[in-house]
Amino acid sequence: GVLTKDGVLEPANWAEVEGSFAGKRERVRIDEEPSNPGRPNGWLLRHGFPFMNVSYPGLAHLKLEKGKPLVMKYRVTLLSGK
Repeated sequence: GVLTKDGVLEPANWAEVEGSFAGKRERVRIDEEPSNPGRPNGWLLRHGFPFMNVSYPGLAHLKLEKGKPLVMKYRVTLLSGK
């Protein structure tokens, strides 16, 4: 739904921001791939201006292991117009 306040660590499989830029309606949507660890991860979403980012691993600590990569995948969709 539409945010009425900032979202901090809101778990979701996707997030989207819509706004008017140079007089045109624009949207950006980020979908989290099902293979991502911790899915659905929390998001930082700002009400009142277009800002969003995934927050993995959130407030928890994550120890990275040598030789074992952390792979995170997302699909970014840009939409212009109505």
